[in-house]
Amino acid sequence: MVAKKYGKDIVPEGLIEQLQRVKDSGYKLAIVSGVRTDIISGMLQIAGIPFEFDYIYGQPPKLGVENQESDVDELKSKGSIEYSLGDKLSDLERGKIDGCKFIFVKWGHPSGGEEEIADYIINHPKELADIIK
Repeated sequence: MVAKKYGKDIVPEGLIEQLQRVKDSGYKLAIVSGVRTDIISGMLQIAGIPFEFDYIYGQPPKLGVENQESDVDELKSKGSIEYSLGDKLSDLERGKIDGCKFIFVKWGHPSGGEEEIADYIINHPKELADIIK
C-alpha cells in the first residue's frame, strides 16, 4: 500500500541516480533483507522504481527462517563484497564480511550503535559519490 501511495517517493531523493552511477562503474548491486523476496520485488515494481538490482535475497516464504548469513555467503561466491549499506545495526553486522566497508545511511530506522561500527556515515545519497568511485 505504501509503494502504491508514494510511488518513487519511497526512495530517498538521489538514491536511484547514485545506485545507477555505481552500477555503471562496474559494480553489481544486491539487496539482502529480512523481508520476503517477493514483497521486495513487488514493492519495487508497484512503486515504479526505474532501477534493477542484480540480486535480491529476502526471507523465504516460510516465515521465521533466518537466511541472511547464507545469502551473504552466496553473494561472496559470486565475487567480492566491497560495500554494504544499512540503516540499522543488524544490517551492518550481517555476515561479518572481511574487507567490506560498511556505510550507515541515516535516513532509515536506526536501532543504535551503528555509528560505532560503520566505516562511513552518510545523511544523503549524494554522499555515496565521495565513497564509491
